Amino acid sequence: MIGICFFLMCILTGYSLVCLLMPGLFSFFDTTYTGKKIKFPSVFFIFSLSTVLGIVLISWASYIAAYCSRGLTDPMSVGISVSFMTGAVLFFLSLIIRRKTYISYFKKIFEGATFSDGIIFTIISVFATILMVSSFYVSGDNLNVGVSVMSDFSPHIGMIRSFSKGSNFPTTYSHFAGEDIKYHFMFQFFVGMLEYLGLRIDVAFNLPSIICFICVCMLLYSLAVKLFSKRGVGYIAIVLFLFRSGSALFSYLGKYGGKIQDVLTYLKENNNFLGETIHEDWGLWNLNVYINQRHLALGLCLIIIAVMIMLQYTFDSFNRLMTVQCEEDSFGVAAGRFIRNSFGTKQGYFSGSPMIPVFVGIMLGAGAFFNGACVIAALLVLFMLALISDGRFSYLLMAVITVGLSYLQSSFFINGSALSLRYEPGFLAEVPSFFGICSYLKTLLGILPFVIIAVFLLVNGYYKWIMIAFIAPLVFAVTFRMTVDTAVNHKYIMISCMLVNVFVAALIYKVYKKKGIASKVVATMLLAALTLTGVYDLYTIAKRNDPNRGGMLVLNMESNVTKWIIDNSDAQDIFLSDWYSLNEVVLGGGMLYYGWPYYAWSAGYDTYYREEQAKQMFGAYDSATLDELVRKNNIRFIIVDYAVRTNDLYEVNERVIAETYDVVYREGEGDWIFSIYDTEKRVK
Repeated sequence: MIGICFFLMCILTGYSLVCLLMPGLFSFFDTTYTGKKIKFPSVFFIFSLSTVLGIVLISWASYIAAYCSRGLTDPMSVGISVSFMTGAVLFFLSLIIRRKTYISYFKKIFEGATFSDGIIFTIISVFATILMVSSFYVSGDNLNVGVSVMSDFSPHIGMIRSFSKGSNFPTTYSHFAGEDIKYHFMFQFFVGMLEYLGLRIDVAFNLPSIICFICVCMLLYSLAVKLFSKRGVGYIAIVLFLFRSGSALFSYLGKYGGKIQDVLTYLKENNNFLGETIHEDWGLWNLNVYINQRHLALGLCLIIIAVMIMLQYTFDSFNRLMTVQCEEDSFGVAAGRFIRNSFGTKQGYFSGSPMIPVFVGIMLGAGAFFNGACVIAALLVLFMLALISDGRFSYLLMAVITVGLSYLQSSFFINGSALSLRYEPGFLAEVPSFFGICSYLKTLLGILPFVIIAVFLLVNGYYKWIMIAFIAPLVFAVTFRMTVDTAVNHKYIMISCMLVNVFVAALIYKVYKKKGIASKVVATMLLAALTLTGVYDLYTIAKRNDPNRGGMLVLNMESNVTKWIIDNSDAQDIFLSDWYSLNEVVLGGGMLYYGWPYYAWSAGYDTYYREEQAKQMFGAYDSATLDELVRKNNIRFIIVDYAVRTNDLYEVNERVIAETYDVVYREGEGDWIFSIYDTEKRVK
């Protein structure tokens, strides 16, 4: 119950912060960007903003306080106490300073809400809950982790438990312990706080994941209405977000001839994600990403909020310049007039209150270690918007604050450079050329690129530029590489699709509203063509995580190994073990010297060095050599189990380990004996 109250306190803290600093946002949805009055509730935007701000602020307040008290027995309790006080101070300040309007703000955000809004978001809430809970839940003493998510959940659970059951300050990576932390871990820290406060781990992880996923849908809905004033556009935008466009399903069906019944049988029996591009079989592009990478939804919220707020500068420029443009102007004259009035006037550089860019900059900058890729994507979009907007210095101020805060965090957590930007066009295309990339995107996204081109040709100039800005992360993804793992750029492409699909939704809605049954049929068919692959992906996710099909990794939360690690080790104790992914050691919060290498390698760690060191330690032929290597690598515990004994990539000299260190835990028989040796206890 305390954990639930803590989460609600976070949302209330975020709401109080909005009341204090940005009260104008409560009237943000009185009009569209072009000034047209609309009856639309701001509750979707304000609730999402409050949730994101609250989580980010309270997490940082807790982390900084816990880090500063890391020498104490229980730094987490100190951190959480400070965050409670932070929330209380902001709440009472907002009541004192905004006492006349605090309640009226709350009432105002519901003005304009409709019954259909309630129905839609009730359905989305149920959908999000089923999506998250069905892939990660506790039954009895067992923790059930879906097959489709167990990859990323390995380091996620390790990081969560390193905080809730340990004291991971200074923070290191659970699958590469003992070095800096290159992984954006703050969402896992927040979940760790919820578990520390008494929520069961599945509830602690699922609850913020569900809420943040719902917030993404709320924000997309709000963005669509703010842009186009039509609720229907928002509903379609949500559908396009949930169910990706792709050619995978149609290509798969094209391989089979025969009767419809045969095709349906093939689809029913298939248990793999469909796709012809590399890694599409990982579920890299569908809903599985959001249940696998739970921190991504909060990052998407940051992007949409920042874009929604800063877009007003773009439309201010549009509304101002339209008063000085002439319809009879030729292109050259119009372009010259635009440049003079946009770049040669004060409004082009100074517009509005500086509080807006400061607010957005702090919000984005503070989100860098929640999801760094989303912060980069937001900056890419906002940079493109700044080129045609009024208030360019507001954009600059926002960017300086964002980059500055991100740099401070990276300097604190990471040794060396956080990113390695390289010009490397191609992404995952087989042929890294312009036409090769186009072919890849066509195969991956199906008809979506063609629909986007059609929309681009139909909208006016300013909307064209906004679409270009929304596509900027995609262009970045296929042009540059920032980490050793090119595949992580997939998030930039998904972000572009999410944003530009708002325009696609507007086209579908416009076609549907035309008179005649033919237009409604065309709009329905277009929506189906854009979403059927994504719908089938959802069916595949359900099958892959079906416990009756063996789709669950089951971990005993009360196992002796898990309990021993929780009771006898801390996050500063490094375990030398086999290359674990997710098991009862990870569930106990064991900090691995060399976990499954993909996680650490893709985060930028030197896995090859540690692989060699692990081989040498396991295979040491005498106690002196073993002990020297153990001290060099700061190993506290050595685990020898069946996986170690049967690993084909190295040989283990268990006799030397047993002759050097005391065994402090043992269970099992024969090759299945599970032993933990304590390197601080030498055999006498």
